[in-house]
Amino acid sequence: MPLPDDASLLAEAQRGLRTRFEDFRQAFDRRDEAAYRVALIDFRENLGRWTAAAERALVPALSRLAAPRADLARE
Repeated sequence: MPLPDDASLLAEAQRGLRTRFEDFRQAFDRRDEAAYRVALIDFRENLGRWTAAAERALVPALSRLAAPRADLARE
C-alpha cells in the first residue's frame, strides 16, 4: 500500500483538528464544563502536533521556492 503524500496528510490532520474544535464548541454551547475542558486540552495537544508536522512538511517545500537568502524556519 503506498504512503499518502504530504498534502493528504496535512488535509487529514486539519479535518481532525476541525472535528476536535467542533467537539469543544458543542460542549461549550451546552455549558458542560468538564467536557469542554477535556476537549480543549485534546485540541491544544493535537494542534501542537499538527503545527510541528506542518512545519516539517512545508518549510522544506517553501525553501525550494524561496529566495536563496530567506530563512523560512526562522520566519
